[in-house]
Amino acid sequence: MNNPKSSIQNQKFPKTHRLHGRRAFSAVFDAKVRKNAGPLLLFTKPNGLPHWRLGLSVGRRVGNAVTRSKHKRLLREAFRLTQATWPKLDDGGLDLVIVVRPHALMKLEDYQRQLFSGVAAAHRTWEKRQRNADDTHGSD
Repeated sequence: MNNPKSSIQNQKFPKTHRLHGRRAFSAVFDAKVRKNAGPLLLFTKPNGLPHWRLGLSVGRRVGNAVTRSKHKRLLREAFRLTQATWPKLDDGGLDLVIVVRPHALMKLEDYQRQLFSGVAAAHRTWEKRQRNADDTHGSD
């Protein structure tokens, strides 16, 4: 019989999967890979770890503290539930910073769809950059 607890344990969101600090956020912003996903703006950078890490930026323009917290909770949950299906680069996962633009609160499924489309586009960009870097180094 399937144990429902075991499937939940595979989808945890431990502290190691969280992006902390100004330096970490700045490094992701400085990588200059930015993808629009509806009302979300996704910035990514390879992290060399076997997993993705998430950072959230929800400004006051989005709403009051209660509204901003709801957005963050839904985005963390969407990340937690879908991160196992996201592609990884050859050298590991990516750091992901989500900047939330003002919009009406969406359902969890909508956030999952938006995240997946943005992450897939960012992944393609990083794969292309890796191929180009390999081509440049290989022709020397």
